[in-house]
Amino acid sequence: MLQAGGTQQPEQLIAKLAEYSPQHREQLMTIAEWLAEKGQKQGVVQGMEQGEALGRREEAVKIAHNMLNAGLSVTLITQLTGLTADDLAIQTE
Repeated sequence: MLQAGGTQQPEQLIAKLAEYSPQHREQLMTIAEWLAEKGQKQGVVQGMEQGEALGRREEAVKIAHNMLNAGLSVTLITQLTGLTADDLAIQTE
């Protein structure tokens, strides 16, 4: 597992290393905690990015709805907002 340079189950690898190397157990657990924290931070960042993208899309839909109400053409609205004609059709139903 170590020679391959990677593992699909890093938690199990660290637990096994700690088991076979008790003198390094504390250091290995610190590494495991660091990796868990890093993964959690990456998840938060990814969630924020997805939320921001969703917010931008919702705002584009709101603007497109106002444009439709103002009488602008679907073609012009799709060019300006980046939404598709299908997106607009869904919103107007």
